[in-house]
Amino acid sequence: MRLDTAGYPFIGGALAIGLIAGVAAGWLWAIPFGVLSLFFAFFFRDPDRTPPAGDDDAVLSPADGRVMIAGPAQPDATPPGTWQQVTIFSPR
Repeated sequence: MRLDTAGYPFIGGALAIGLIAGVAAGWLWAIPFGVLSLFFAFFFRDPDRTPPAGDDDAVLSPADGRVMIAGPAQPDATPPGTWQQVTIFSPR
């Protein structure tokens, strides 16, 4: 599993603050920042995704969840022009 590069500043920042807090005030103060960096790593994870075999019309969700709508957008909800809509529901 990879991490999205957009998450590096968040993960690194939390670790850096935790390191500074640990050195300056004691390692007990570093624990919340370590937990925060783990949360950021979980949030910015980029797992390998594979579509179901044998279904050429399958739509693969780019995020954890289920693709609910994939196709032309509702004309009332978009600016003028041709748009595609993808709606993903995540039960979490």
